Amino acid sequence: MGDVSESREYPGEALAAHLRKVIGVATRRNREGIRSPLTVTLGDEFQGIVRSLSDGVRIILSLEQALLEDPLRVDGDACPYRFRYVLHEGIVESPVNPEIAHNMLGPGLTRARELLTEPGRSRPHYRIDIGNPTVGARLERLFFVYESLRSDWSSKDFSLICALLEDDDDAAVAERFNRHRTTILRRRVSLKIREYQVLQSLLREISEDAE
Repeated sequence: MGDVSESREYPGEALAAHLRKVIGVATRRNREGIRSPLTVTLGDEFQGIVRSLSDGVRIILSLEQALLEDPLRVDGDACPYRFRYVLHEGIVESPVNPEIAHNMLGPGLTRARELLTEPGRSRPHYRIDIGNPTVGARLERLFFVYESLRSDWSSKDFSLICALLEDDDDAAVAERFNRHRTTILRRRVSLKIREYQVLQSLLREISEDAE
C-alpha cells in the first residue's frame, strides 16, 4: 500500500490523474511480479498484491523512477510529490482479484492499512513489515538512506538524473544536454548517481536473497 505524502498541498484533480498515470506505468513494467494490480483506492492512496518480497521492492523502485521521469506539473511548473509505502507480508482470505485490487479481505490488508495510517509526522516513507524482521529492518535502513539521497534532488535536474541513470557514457549525455563532458561528470558525482545505483542494487539483492 502507499499514499501521497502531504497530498493536501497539491491540486486534487491534477494529483489524482497523475497518480493513476504513475501507477499505470509501474504496473506495466512489473506485470510478472503482480498478482493484483496496483489500484488507486482513494484519492491519494493505492494498493496491490505482489508475488514476492523482491517484486515488492522492484515495484517501489519502479514507482520512484516513474516520479522522476514524469513529475506532476501544474500550469507548466513541476510540482513533484513523494509516496509513503508499506510493504507487508500477510494473509488475504478472499480470492485474489487479478484485475483490480478492490473487494478483498484479510488480516494482511488490515495490517497494511494500519501501518499506512499510523499517526505522527515522523512516520517513515518506507515501512517493510515481513515475516523476517531482520531482513525487514535492513531494508528499512537502506530505504532511509535512499530517501535522504532522493530528497536532495531538485526537480529541475530530474531529466538529467534520468539520463545519467540510463547511460554511463558522460560524453553521450553531454552531447544530449549540450554540455561539456567534464560538467556532466561533475554532476554525476554531485548528484550521487553511483551511490543511488548501489543502493538500488543492494535493495534488490537483499530482498532476493531473503526469499
